[in-house]
Amino acid sequence: MAMDKDELREAIDGILRPEPDEDSGLLDELPPHGNLNSYHKLNYGYWKPFEFGSCSEFSRAVDRPDDPINPITQSITTPRDLLWSALLLFGDSIVVYSNDGESISPREPWGPFRYYPSILMTFWAGFEAYVRIYSELLVHLKPSITEPEKQFLLEYEEYLDNGRVKKRQKPRPLLDRYWQLLKSGYGFEADKGCSFWQKADQAYRKRNGLVHYEVNLAPALSSNEVWGCLESILLLLIWPSCTLGRSLMARQYDLYYMLAELKPFIINFEERPIHKGWAFSSYLFPCSFIDVDEQKYPSMKTKSERGPKK
Repeated sequence: MAMDKDELREAIDGILRPEPDEDSGLLDELPPHGNLNSYHKLNYGYWKPFEFGSCSEFSRAVDRPDDPINPITQSITTPRDLLWSALLLFGDSIVVYSNDGESISPREPWGPFRYYPSILMTFWAGFEAYVRIYSELLVHLKPSITEPEKQFLLEYEEYLDNGRVKKRQKPRPLLDRYWQLLKSGYGFEADKGCSFWQKADQAYRKRNGLVHYEVNLAPALSSNEVWGCLESILLLLIWPSCTLGRSLMARQYDLYYMLAELKPFIINFEERPIHKGWAFSSYLFPCSFIDVDEQKYPSMKTKSERGPKK
């Protein structure tokens, strides 16, 4: 059934902004979505509400006001908040693009970059926040962690400088650090060749194509591509959880449930560079360099001084 914008907004708000419990004022936990089993063949039978509740074996107590993990745990909800904020923005984009009049051309469902890059980058930021926060925690919480593991997870290395041991930053790829976090923190050796890992790697490449802009490709993002990337990122958390029988992140299933429920409302839309695919012949582009080859790329001032071609 077709919806007008107000009805669509209400439906999406119902998914992404559920009402809190009247008594506790807290949001009820959402169960694992059926797609995880029916489509991805994941067994989430271990899950139960309040998995990280006050009496849970997976909730840790801190009793010292000067504990070294206090600066870390103040950001413990940041990963979920970032992931959720990206879902909220995705919901906004669905409402905006539900009207063909929002596109550049009424016959072409596309427009300039507005929502999709921010959604994808924020979702990856949430995932990386999880990897960074829990890597820092693991180093403090696991006495048996080795020095090579510690240096790899925290992205530094030690070296000798005139006989003195010093540290320097050594950045490592996000998914490599995540693999090590799974291994060191959970004893889980992720198969990098499986579809879950491969799709996440593709989603990361899609993100990098925008962050480290692939100039000659003029990358674009479609609504379905964005949805697929977000799912792949969440499955990086859910797939190991189902294998281990314990969730990696609190309320991770809330996020997947919301994402899955958004899918029926998505329309085919693409955000891309406005000039992508143009038939280039004679045109202008902004450029304020000095010492430009005026014969090949004359400024309009130069062209006007030359006068018309004879």
